[in-house]
Amino acid sequence: MSSRGPDQNYYQLLGVDPDADPAEIKRAYRQKVRLTHPDLRGPEADSALFKQVRRAYEVLADPLERACYDMMTGLADGTKNARFYYRSFDRLFSSLFTGLQHAALDARTEVAERFKEQERKAG
Repeated sequence: MSSRGPDQNYYQLLGVDPDADPAEIKRAYRQKVRLTHPDLRGPEADSALFKQVRRAYEVLADPLERACYDMMTGLADGTKNARFYYRSFDRLFSSLFTGLQHAALDARTEVAERFKEQERKAG
């Protein structure tokens, strides 16, 4: 397998479907590593391909990077992968807003504690 340009599809590179779950992606990655890793295959190994396989796994194993990758490659349009796309972005935004809610709650708590402290000092 030769090195492909930036238009390569990470799902095809690992041999999984775009709606593959994380366990399938990890399994496929490990199989590809056995075939491409220079330490395992010796001089016949394609180190460029190994690097591509590793990068594909890094992107697809991280939910945020995977959602961005799907959006940038067009896998998130009105195709059969739309369900995965919306599920990924739902997770992304819910985690983002949950984090913001926690930060706002922490800030309110801190302000309330400071206010109570000032009331104690004043009276």
